[in-house]
Amino acid sequence: FKNGRGKCFLYLLFEHQSTPDKWVRYRIVKYKTRIWDQSFQKNKDQDQLIPILSMVFYMGESNWNFSPEFSDLFCETPVPQKYLPSFEHILLDYSNKSLEFKGAIKIKIAHLLIQAHFKGCLKELFQPLMDAFSLLRIQSWRNRIYDWRQWQW
Repeated sequence: FKNGRGKCFLYLLFEHQSTPDKWVRYRIVKYKTRIWDQSFQKNKDQDQLIPILSMVFYMGESNWNFSPEFSDLFCETPVPQKYLPSFEHILLDYSNKSLEFKGAIKIKIAHLLIQAHFKGCLKELFQPLMDAFSLLRIQSWRNRIYDWRQWQW
């Protein structure tokens, strides 16, 4: 979001996968560090990280059963939690939806994102996008995704 109060990257990763994968959180961290590296390369005077909102879309057959919390990947340790990296991603779990429904919503979301990118109006299309996502049962802060993009508005 860019509105005088700050910025945020909306990070979408679409990944075809038939089963849930607990390591998606690890891949998200790797993608985030790449995005931040690119941001520092483009903006040499940048003095802070820009927040990245991560959304995972899962459309497999079985329910998603992994935590969205990155720190849950660590083994048991005497190290206090506050010293471990911690973040959650938004999970959009569409495993209980029909193939036709999933396909129609994916097309609508892709259309809105393409329109927002080329017309530079993601801010105006944010609510229609959220409405489309809500049709697919937003469950919690986790899931799986299919091709990643960063969007800034």
